[in-house]
Amino acid sequence: MVTGRYELINRKLSAIVYADVHGYSRLMDQDEAGTVVRLTRSLSFIRGLVGDYGGSVVDTAGDAVVALFPSPTLALHFAVEMQRELSNETVWSGAQDPITYRIGITVGDTIASDGEIYGLGINMAARIQSLAEPRGICIAESVRQFVRGEPECSFRSLGKQKLKNIADEVEVFAVDFELTHAEPRVSAPRFAPAPERIAPESSLAVLPLENVSGDP
Repeated sequence: MVTGRYELINRKLSAIVYADVHGYSRLMDQDEAGTVVRLTRSLSFIRGLVGDYGGSVVDTAGDAVVALFPSPTLALHFAVEMQRELSNETVWSGAQDPITYRIGITVGDTIASDGEIYGLGINMAARIQSLAEPRGICIAESVRQFVRGEPECSFRSLGKQKLKNIADEVEVFAVDFELTHAEPRVSAPRFAPAPERIAPESSLAVLPLENVSGDP
């Protein structure tokens, strides 16, 4: 039995999606009010789309979004659909400078405590997204193991990367996919639900962790 300074909290293994606006500071400098409007519009769209793939938005810090999914396949399907939809000019109603996101995906433990989400995986997903091109997606090797057979995507190794504040090197893959739809989007997900699920929620006694979700 664990006692003393340790406390019993819930830990869950999840597929973690970290999406961040490309060139956010430049956009704010050029048109602060317009950028806030477009950011709000994109966040509203993302929140609606996440649920189609069984996920949930757990944090929005400035221009970043953190979402958790029950499987890496569903996380990838969401990320591809998000990039496709946000590349559609009709989403932006003719805005001169649409917002573009970069996305990173990994698999890792997340810990919920006092309404906040913690975990090294969130920090890792943030570092991985910084390697993506605008409107692009990068994934960790831990994700590629689940999704390597996806027919709509191919995966290009960027080699093992030394990520800031991550002890071990991580092999990162860029996801190659078509930004345009073969047919108009419908309300239901375009992909079949993934059969695999990563581990269910469990309990773990741990020391309090530093919140890294807001550290881009």
